[in-house]
Amino acid sequence: MKILHSNPYDEQELRTYKHVIYRNILDAIRTLIDNTKKLGIPFENAETGKAAEDLEKIPESSIVSTGVESLITPAMGQQIKTVWKDGGIQNCFNQRNKFQLIDSAEYYLNDIGTSQ
Repeated sequence: MKILHSNPYDEQELRTYKHVIYRNILDAIRTLIDNTKKLGIPFENAETGKAAEDLEKIPESSIVSTGVESLITPAMGQQIKTVWKDGGIQNCFNQRNKFQLIDSAEYYLNDIGTSQ
């Protein structure tokens, strides 16, 4: 509501939301990977499968205890981007009415690697 009714967020306020955005990105891509498997949709290439495996291996306890910001490295960002661009994941995304996915998933995943 602040952005609608007053001044935009300052740099410090934006930084406080960074971990929420990172968590949303990681949750969204892991949800898509999981549901791609549940729906029996194959990945288009082996690179996607390897990247998806790496993202699935991140324990939830690690995300909570370490903090998602310290886990998302440029290499992981590239893995997320690779998975997101895969045709199988896109097919799954087009069937998102069959499972729960945050509304902003497409916005965040399309923006991987273009912002800080």
